[in-house]
Amino acid sequence: MGKKVTSTLPKLFFKYISINSPVVFMENKTFGIHNLAIMTTKKNFLYIVLHLTLTSTLKYIQLVDMFAYEIAQNNTDIKKSNVIIVYNFSSLQEERKYYILIEQTTEVLSKNFNNYWNNTIENYYSAANWLEREISEFYNIIFQNKKDIRNLMLQYGDSSSPMLKSFPTVGIKEYYFNVLNQTITQNYLELTN
Repeated sequence: MGKKVTSTLPKLFFKYISINSPVVFMENKTFGIHNLAIMTTKKNFLYIVLHLTLTSTLKYIQLVDMFAYEIAQNNTDIKKSNVIIVYNFSSLQEERKYYILIEQTTEVLSKNFNNYWNNTIENYYSAANWLEREISEFYNIIFQNKKDIRNLMLQYGDSSSPMLKSFPTVGIKEYYFNVLNQTITQNYLELTN
C-alpha cells in the first residue's frame, strides 16, 4: 500500500486567513443543519476558495450556483450601490453546502475600476465562467483575470446594470428590426406628455 501524502499548504492558507482577517462564520437555522455561511472580504475570498479546493477533508467540492443581490439602503447617490455576491459550494462526500458571501461596492462609470474588482475563480471551477459573466453584466461587477468577458444579453458596449435599483424603468433607446434594410436599428426615445 502506498502512503497517503497530504499537503500542509491549504492548512497554512486557512490559518493565515483565520488569524489575519475578519472572517465571520454564520451557522444558524436559516441556512440549515448541514450548511455553513462564510462572510468574508474580497481580499480573503481567493484564499478561502483555495482552501475549499485543495483540502483533502472536503473532497469533491463543486460550485453549484453563484448569484448577487443589491442591499436596500437610503442612498442619495444613485451611481453607488452595495451588492452581495453569494457563492454556493456543495460537498458531495459530506453532504454539506458552503455559502461564501462577499460585500461588493459598485459605482457606475467609476474612473478607478481597481477598487471594484473581484477575483475570478474560473481557473478552479469551470462553472464559474458563465455565472461570473451573468453577475458582471447585470450588476456592473468586474472580475479580475477573467478570460471571457463577452456580454450575454445586453448589447456590446452597453454599461448599464439592469438588476440595480438605479436602472431606469423607461429605456433611452428603442431597438427594432428594419425589414427594408435587414438590420437592427436603434433610435433614442423621446418622452412626451
